[in-house]
Amino acid sequence: MTGHHQAADLGPARLRLRLSSLLAAAEDLREEWDTTTELAEHLRTQRRRVGQDASLATVLADLEVLMRASAAFPTTPHRYRSIGELLPAIAQAERAYEDLLRRHLAHAGQCLQEQDQ
Repeated sequence: MTGHHQAADLGPARLRLRLSSLLAAAEDLREEWDTTTELAEHLRTQRRRVGQDASLATVLADLEVLMRASAAFPTTPHRYRSIGELLPAIAQAERAYEDLLRRHLAHAGQCLQEQDQ
């Protein structure tokens, strides 16, 4: 879910959970660079083993799908007084998560390319 309009359709409790989950996911990504690379290596190995396309683009696409599907355990819910305070915080957390995800995919891609050389 992205954007203020979609988030505004949720109640305050769900918005707090969304924010807490985003913050937890971003925290995981800040600390788990090697794990991302290991997962990319595993995905490429699995694709090669079964004779599927193991190109960098395909492996990174698989990696992105897996990373987006994983759910981080929410941190302690943040207390905001109003939806008006929650929505900007959620938008900022979503931007941070998307930025970290892009950086992880780029890092994994670079590591895979270095292994191929």
